[in-house]
Amino acid sequence: PMTYPRIFELIEEIRGIDGVEVVSMQTNGILLDKRSIKRLASSGIDRINVSLNSLKSVVCAHLGGIPNYNVRRLIESIEYANDLGIHVLIAPVWLKGLNDEDIEEIILFAKENLIRVRDWPLLGIQNFEVYKHGRVPKNVKMFPFPRFYKKLRELERKYGIKPLKLRPSDF
Repeated sequence: PMTYPRIFELIEEIRGIDGVEVVSMQTNGILLDKRSIKRLASSGIDRINVSLNSLKSVVCAHLGGIPNYNVRRLIESIEYANDLGIHVLIAPVWLKGLNDEDIEEIILFAKENLIRVRDWPLLGIQNFEVYKHGRVPKNVKMFPFPRFYKKLRELERKYGIKPLKLRPSDF
């Protein structure tokens, strides 16, 4: 969304539509910085869902196909957005065997650094799925969904954070 040249005007227009209660966007966060976050806030954004699959730049670069992925800069942007009252939901994709430990690090980061706005969840962990034209990293298999949901329940108990298994009403 941040490559759309009129993103701020679009958010303002959406905010002005009768019946719209929440304005959010999904992003990999690469183009977020303090200036753009200030403009998003003043435009009326409520939530930014950030695809962040690891707290390690090298892992993010590999998984996202972005050679110069700067996780430190993205984390600063996430914290700044949260400080301005924009709810940040971190939405990693769990790639079994590739970022298992990273998922737990992301949970700890969210729990320790993010502020809940309204009663919205801090995390939206997604199960990796194979799509016809999607990227499929080598040696990655999808969790069967019952096992994926069981792992989320285990992580909820381990870290005392809920919900990790999200429902449509969370959005």
